[in-house]
Amino acid sequence: MSKAKKKSYNIIEKIGKRNLILFFFIIIVVVIARLYNTFSLNTEISQTYINGIKTYQFIVNSSKDNNSITLAEKSSKNITIKITNPDNTKLKYGLYYSSNDSLNDVYIGYKKESKKPATGLIDGNDNYLIDLKIINLSNRNVVVDFGIAYGLENGGDLTLPESNKWIEKYNGPELLTEAKIGSYIYYEGNNGCNIATCYGTNKNTSDQSKGYCFKDDAQFKSDGWRLAYIKNDTPYIISAGAIDCIASDSKGSTDDKVLNSYEKDLGLPNHTSLLNKKALTYCNRKYAYKNACNNHSGWAMDVIDFKNITNEVLSSDKCFKQKGKKECGFENDIIDNGSYYWFANANNGVANTMFYWDPKEKFVNSSFTNNPLGIRPVLRLNESVYVIKGTGTEKEPYLLDTFIEDENYNALEEEKEETKNVKYISDYIKEEYNNGKEITTIDINGKDAQVKINTDSSILLDNNNIYRYFGDNPHNYVMYNDELWRIISLSNVKKDKDDSKEKMRAKIIRINPIGKYSYDSSKKDSNDGKGINDWSKSDLMQELNNLYYNQKSGSCYIDIDDSKTECDFSVIGLDSNAKYLIDDALYYLSNEDEEISDLYPNEYYKKERSNKTWSGKIGLIYGSDYMYAANLNTCKENSAGYLNNSNCNTNWLYKMHSNVMSNLELSPPAIAREIYPVVYLKENIIISEGTGTKDNPLILEIDS
Repeated sequence: MSKAKKKSYNIIEKIGKRNLILFFFIIIVVVIARLYNTFSLNTEISQTYINGIKTYQFIVNSSKDNNSITLAEKSSKNITIKITNPDNTKLKYGLYYSSNDSLNDVYIGYKKESKKPATGLIDGNDNYLIDLKIINLSNRNVVVDFGIAYGLENGGDLTLPESNKWIEKYNGPELLTEAKIGSYIYYEGNNGCNIATCYGTNKNTSDQSKGYCFKDDAQFKSDGWRLAYIKNDTPYIISAGAIDCIASDSKGSTDDKVLNSYEKDLGLPNHTSLLNKKALTYCNRKYAYKNACNNHSGWAMDVIDFKNITNEVLSSDKCFKQKGKKECGFENDIIDNGSYYWFANANNGVANTMFYWDPKEKFVNSSFTNNPLGIRPVLRLNESVYVIKGTGTEKEPYLLDTFIEDENYNALEEEKEETKNVKYISDYIKEEYNNGKEITTIDINGKDAQVKINTDSSILLDNNNIYRYFGDNPHNYVMYNDELWRIISLSNVKKDKDDSKEKMRAKIIRINPIGKYSYDSSKKDSNDGKGINDWSKSDLMQELNNLYYNQKSGSCYIDIDDSKTECDFSVIGLDSNAKYLIDDALYYLSNEDEEISDLYPNEYYKKERSNKTWSGKIGLIYGSDYMYAANLNTCKENSAGYLNNSNCNTNWLYKMHSNVMSNLELSPPAIAREIYPVVYLKENIIISEGTGTKDNPLILEIDS
């Protein structure tokens, strides 16, 4: 045994074994106590700033400075709240709200599909996004204030600040825009449909067959209405079956049985018009988009609807006679509903025919207009329409209500019919020109170039009796083709050179380009491949008046030597309603080699009016349109000085279309430029609502 061990045993014997055990126990207790104290101090130090309950700044809809939301009467909002835990420990959190306003008929809660609930635990050093929904059904504006409470993970319940409420799961009414696509809806039309079909009951309905036109064995699968799709935050509904049948002949006569002749005009506009007119009778102004029954709230099912339902293009080269393709409607019970019905679009790949659904082959086919097929109305409803009852099945369809409606809409509709006051777009523009401040006369370049200007309305009248919008931002916005366009001018227009009568028609231009394409291109042996300056034969004219006009895809020219690229206008092209509002117009083509670089607006206009003309649906703007769009009080330049003068080139037309085809800058026809289509509206277009601003554009209808 070593000396060290012997010494240890001697010490133990002197102290005693029991005392030694007590000594070590005391040492261990002291150590544990010191360790616990150290842990407690560290915990306290690291979390002192959340001792108890604190409220931190958080973000509501990207706003860091204001945690309040103002909700207008009869409106709804979906908002997102972002909360942050800056510590490295999990914390309890709870969202709460309060208001100095009465919250009767106001529903607040976190959405069931929100990634995070309104109360719970937030991980350390993490951000949570919580989606809330608010609906204000009251007749007053309300302001809702939000806050968030934090506390320790194991620190007991959070304390709710006085006069506040915790946010719970949303249990208020659901917007129709949030319903499942295909849901059944109880809907009643009141704009002229008969008693049975107003409720979506199919024509000729019996227990044996749910409505048919001329095929007894082609039964619709269901009655009523269905949610077809959601677009631009508004719901679109479609009849489950085909609730009316129609055939039309070459003279526009209609029937529900086979007629002797059929329409043969390109695009079949009369048949399309009849389909849309009949479909609009199912509109109910209470629920309709912007509470108005017009071509923006009701029409016969068309290729745009087909695209929005199936996500596939309907054209003569896509989804036409394509068997067994689900993307083309096969076994899609909204499209494949059991019977024959029209699409309000011509099949330009098969002469003189319209698209229709073939329930036997279960694909899209085409037919002459003298065959009776069903009509399926598509109705765009107000974004404020919500569900009050039902499960969305055919047996228990959704019952609807709406925040926004005119309580006297029925009486107003009757009064409107009795005292119908139609305001044509031509009269509207003339009235705008004559209203406001005194009209002043400006001499541009001699007395024959005088224009009369109303600076209050930003409309001028030139010496050719053309009304034109000018200035930085005139109120000339219109809703056309379900998108924003702007009015360029109002003038007397012929359909073609043989037309003996001019009519006052508005010329409008799309505010966004449809792509960058050449005016014309050519092979190397023709103008070095740079194209020819002749609109009547140009590549772009063909593309606009064939592909774009008919919502087709194909190849478009983009550079010299006939260089092409794929172009698809199946979505942005003109839909059937848009086509219905326009007509052919006579365009004037200036002599291609004539010098026009130093002309004033009136001289420019004269040079454009040569003996060469072209008649068609879609064209481009004139150079004179650019020059007259400037404020001629301050812009006194000819075309040579126009481009470099800020008083001239800051007008609305030049600013929006500075890289447009047909502007004042000269370039070879093959050089690709942004393309902004121009069309002339028919003379019988009326204004149903709007002020012409970007936020409240003019809504166009056709006077039937």
